[in-house]
Amino acid sequence: MTDPQHLFANEREHHFPMTLPENIIGRQVEMATYFDIEDALTHQIFPDSPQVQRWFSLPKERRDEKRRLYTLQRMTHQEAVIFYDGETPIGYSAGRMTGASEFMMDETGILPAYRRKGIYAQFLQSYLPYLKDCGYERVVSYHSPTNRPVLIAKLKAEFNISGMELREHAGASVKLVYFLHQDRLITFQDVHSLE
Repeated sequence: MTDPQHLFANEREHHFPMTLPENIIGRQVEMATYFDIEDALTHQIFPDSPQVQRWFSLPKERRDEKRRLYTLQRMTHQEAVIFYDGETPIGYSAGRMTGASEFMMDETGILPAYRRKGIYAQFLQSYLPYLKDCGYERVVSYHSPTNRPVLIAKLKAEFNISGMELREHAGASVKLVYFLHQDRLITFQDVHSLE
């Protein structure tokens, strides 16, 4: 079986590393590295809150049972990007293929001291063309309806609200979609037009 990471070697070479504001560099990393950095930064990026504690988390004993499925999922295209200030990780973004034409931006976080500096907006401007070059047609993401900074950033980047889901592991979520080709955007706008 072909390693999905090698399928996009040319695209990766063209788009990475990414130069972002504040001298931040976005680098692709292996998933194991990503998970180590995500574990180290998550509590600083997303401090514990009563709402987050209510979200579903797969019990440890069932995680072991899911290893075969996780292995199968890893055979599809996954992306992991770490944002570095020098050699210090200050944030991350990960996503995965969810269909032959769709990529889901799954997790993104930036340390509070680095927020509101244009890092995420520039990341989107650089990352979306990379995903288009990989051959995707659309990019989806899910966000809390009260996560205004991310919703605003995504809407400014021309994501569209395409639905709302009630997810047991994250509560109410606004579904956003970005169309990587103009004909899909035009069709979406036409289908949902009030005219």
